[in-house]
Amino acid sequence: MSKRGNWSDADYAPDVEAAIVQSVSPKSRLLLFAILLFFVIAVTWARYAVIDEVTHADGKVVPSSRVQVIQNLEGGILKQIPVTEG
Repeated sequence: MSKRGNWSDADYAPDVEAAIVQSVSPKSRLLLFAILLFFVIAVTWARYAVIDEVTHADGKVVPSSRVQVIQNLEGGILKQIPVTEG
């Protein structure tokens, strides 16, 4: 096997061997390092950032049609709820 770089027989070599020998594009390497740097900065910021205020609120779910009560008479796990009007 030859050193890293352009290898004239890479088209005829097994995929793994060709991948080892051929070099990676500088743009791909720069993109990988930029993404890695972004995640390192994001995790560091998340670790040390202080949240000034936390807000809690009560909410209510309002259905668009009338409320319909569904009850399981036998107990257990519900697999399906085939409900229709009427």
